Amino acid sequence: SGAYENFLVVINGLTLSDDDDQFRVAVSIDAGSNYNAQTYRATNEVEMTQSGSTGTNSASAQSVSGSTSLVGAGGNNSGNAQAVMLWCFDFNSTTVKKYMYAEVMEEQHNLIYKKRSSIINIAEKNAAIDGLQFGCNAGNVAKGKFRVYGINKG
Repeated sequence: SGAYENFLVVINGLTLSDDDDQFRVAVSIDAGSNYNAQTYRATNEVEMTQSGSTGTNSASAQSVSGSTSLVGAGGNNSGNAQAVMLWCFDFNSTTVKKYMYAEVMEEQHNLIYKKRSSIINIAEKNAAIDGLQFGCNAGNVAKGKFRVYGINKG
């Protein structure tokens, strides 16, 4: 909608059909005919074991035409769930590149918990973003609550 220039997507209770699967997002600039806009993602991860006895900090990056990872290795054991907050900036602009910022809480099957923070640059600057597509690398989304909030221009 032209009424909003920024959006917040909140996903909670996200469970995946396959263990150790990636949950991904892809971007459309052509009314959903393709979801292959070029993106550049930089991610910082902090993880710990369930006992809290070990923890690590790491970083990763990805350049891709198509979908980019939000959840890196989500578990599907009983009770495993992921949560995602995805801020989307300047999606209606036809003059500047767009950005997404993701905060993800991930629970893996092996009782490792991760917090992922990602900045995603969408290389397209001459067309508005008109769709997001969520999916998995291998399996499917088993369940989850997806909500989209538009932030008024102001």
